[in-house]
Amino acid sequence: MNYIAEREQYLTQELSRDEYRRFVEYMDTNNFNVGYTVKKLDETFNVRLDDSPVVNWFDILEAIVIDD
Repeated sequence: MNYIAEREQYLTQELSRDEYRRFVEYMDTNNFNVGYTVKKLDETFNVRLDDSPVVNWFDILEAIVIDD
C-alpha cells in the first residue's frame, strides 16, 4: 500500500448514525478545531479527518463507540 492510500485509511472511518451523532458531540464538547469531511452512505457516514496532530481516530473511537 502506498503512503497516500495508507494516510487516507488512517484518517477515514465509517460510522453508524449513532456513532456519527456522538462524534459530532465529542468534537464540539472538546472544542477541537479540526476539520472533517462527511459522505452520507446508505445507513452510515464516511468521515475523513483533516490531517492534524490534535486528534486521531483512536481517541475518538474510544470515546464514542459503545460496546453492545
